[in-house]
Amino acid sequence: MRNPPCVWQFAYPHAMPSTAIVADTDRFVQRFAQICRDNGDTVIHLPWIQIPYSFWAITFNYHTQGVGPNSYHYKDTYLNEWLQVDTHGYSGFHSKSVHMDRQPGFLMPFREARLARIPDKLKNYLASRKSKYQQKNAAEKYDFSYVFFPLQKPQDEAALFGRFLPEEIFPIAHDWCRANGYKLVVKRHPNCYSKGMERWVESLKSEPDVVVTDGDVVTLLENSKALITVNSSVGFEALLRGIPAFLFGKSEYSYLANEIHRLEDLPAALDSIKKPFVSPQQELEKFICAHLYDSNDPKDIEDLYHAVKTRGFENGMGLGRMVADMPPEIDFTEGGNSTTYTLHGFDYAHHDVTWCTQRKATVVFNHPGSDVKFMQLRADISAFLHAQHPAYFIDVLVNGKKIAQWLQIDSSNIGSGLQLPLVIQPGINTISFVLHNPVFLAEIPEGLYSGQRSIAIRRMIFEET
Repeated sequence: MRNPPCVWQFAYPHAMPSTAIVADTDRFVQRFAQICRDNGDTVIHLPWIQIPYSFWAITFNYHTQGVGPNSYHYKDTYLNEWLQVDTHGYSGFHSKSVHMDRQPGFLMPFREARLARIPDKLKNYLASRKSKYQQKNAAEKYDFSYVFFPLQKPQDEAALFGRFLPEEIFPIAHDWCRANGYKLVVKRHPNCYSKGMERWVESLKSEPDVVVTDGDVVTLLENSKALITVNSSVGFEALLRGIPAFLFGKSEYSYLANEIHRLEDLPAALDSIKKPFVSPQQELEKFICAHLYDSNDPKDIEDLYHAVKTRGFENGMGLGRMVADMPPEIDFTEGGNSTTYTLHGFDYAHHDVTWCTQRKATVVFNHPGSDVKFMQLRADISAFLHAQHPAYFIDVLVNGKKIAQWLQIDSSNIGSGLQLPLVIQPGINTISFVLHNPVFLAEIPEGLYSGQRSIAIRRMIFEET
């Protein structure tokens, strides 16, 4: 049975510089949003901030971490033009790397039909010879046995989950390679701008049995006997190609690789590459099916949509209870009914008002009828004015479309409120207040903390016209 309509919140990085990865994210969000609308759902886009979790909506945050009801995190991943989705976050925060009492991590829900498509999708991806980042140069095909050591950006947040620095790993790996007839091929990250890393890599060129290269990782992987890394995305690419990977840091895919916790354990672990490698292919495909989505494949995005929405209803959270029907009044005073309708951006009620604490604050409700309703909105609302912030500009959006701009320029009209005509559509509706210049209390002379004060709201009254 088809699930009823619901609300989706997307943190949307549309203001970021235009790069291939961001363009993929844009494609993913736009296609996902269209699938939502085609199924009668409401979609709200917010600028790239961490959207507060809502009892009434499915929330997708971008490059973030945290756990909340019906909340997910998405980001670029190890495969070019693919996105990663998870319930906890990314890298060491990922649900698959969170071990409670050493129990296996959590896999996102997925549809069995998609799992059947994964082998062919991976075959086509490998045939494309793509890698996550654009490579500087083609790599030479070496005719000697080697272990590949791709380096990461020192400033990469994923590196925080590393147990050792590359400078600590290198001599152990180098000694093993020389003793066992292998060379060690070292590649600096294509987007690394650290001068210190540049100097260290340059110094390795004089080491015996060490090859420093800036060649493309696809060719380097195809001919390597093993890969060592902290938790780089190249480690995942190695596993895709049936190459053993040895990791020195926590990551979402480390349970599929050989995770090294002590430097002295590396030589014995590397000894295993002298034997045939047993690839964790089935587990790898399940992980991809659950967490990685091709932004170019509408079927992938549609499968994610249905898996996430179905999970929301099965969990019996806010989605299972459905969005509440539109009331004659939303009361934002203490003890009022506002928490039933607030989606995001509102603080808890302070006696006779509720403050908006984000740049965008939204209420949500359901119109159970089948006809459009023409209403009048009266909002008892006022702005926090101060000498440093003598004016407020506030956009009012209904179902994501701007219908008015409200301006308050002095204290004389505090409490005069806002009156607007509304067109209420059948199904889910949202009303949002977008704040152009909120006041951060720390910016004013008597401010005591860094919280935000913008507008205070007491009531929203809906009247038929």
